Amino acid sequence: MFPGTFNQVLNQNSKREGLTLLEVIMSITILGITAMAMILPFTEASYLALRDQRVIDVNNLAKQYLNEVQDDWKHQTEFDLGDLPDVTNYYTQDGDYEINPASTCLEDETEDEVTTCILRRVEVTYEDTANNIYGHMFIEINRPTPTLN
Repeated sequence: MFPGTFNQVLNQNSKREGLTLLEVIMSITILGITAMAMILPFTEASYLALRDQRVIDVNNLAKQYLNEVQDDWKHQTEFDLGDLPDVTNYYTQDGDYEINPASTCLEDETEDEVTTCILRRVEVTYEDTANNIYGHMFIEINRPTPTLN
């Protein structure tokens, strides 16, 4: 009917400049979703790295505490007493962790109606202030033989 009218409408639409508000909102939404998808793995990785570092710290502290127990119990009298070393700020990293040491007699022997522990287990559990357990270690120590003077 009016062959020139349709072409005039097309030419008018192709000459407009800029973006509509809807196009801007859609592009910002897509950009935001893409950015979130890219950032999420990095935040998760940093959380896991922090947790791994805490586990490493706790394992090192627990090993040092158990080594101190082993050094303290090298003599039979200290072993028989079964006293554990004091938990100092060093072993809690100035209050960052709670340490729960415990000593248990695993094996004993009775001679002349006297029962003597011959094998002790010392366990150490580390928790943070929110009661998340970061480490649990133990060591089994045999009763030392008496030293000859």
